[in-house]
Amino acid sequence: MVDRITEILEGKSITASKLANFQDCYMKDAITNQYYFPEALMIEALCQAGAWLVMKTTEFKKRAVLLSADSIEILGIVYPGDELVLIGNIDSLHENAAVFSGYGKVNGEIVMQINYMMCSLVDTTELENVPDTKRTFLELSSGVRV
Repeated sequence: MVDRITEILEGKSITASKLANFQDCYMKDAITNQYYFPEALMIEALCQAGAWLVMKTTEFKKRAVLLSADSIEILGIVYPGDELVLIGNIDSLHENAAVFSGYGKVNGEIVMQINYMMCSLVDTTELENVPDTKRTFLELSSGVRV
């Protein structure tokens, strides 16, 4: 779901983005007839940004798998054509677990916030092909600030 990683500070934070477009799944509001990006996909995009941060921090040895979140707030709507900017921070990181918090914004306005996502860290090889994952990271992070 992440289209681009613009900044990453290993072990600390990530800034990434998701361009909402009509190739994504959309919901249609029954009252306004407007299409919008589902809230669950907004949350998934932020979780994936966190997973990229954990993988880069652990040199692609570990991948975060969401277990729970302390709080999730949906504060706005993402429409087709919007760029959802994802900002996340590692609150704590241990060998087998991590806690991650972050938010998403569109045009400078916060549309979603998640606090204290508890993640289990599993070996990346159990879930993904590591060379392919590294290649994807390089494509997403071309020109990234570190």
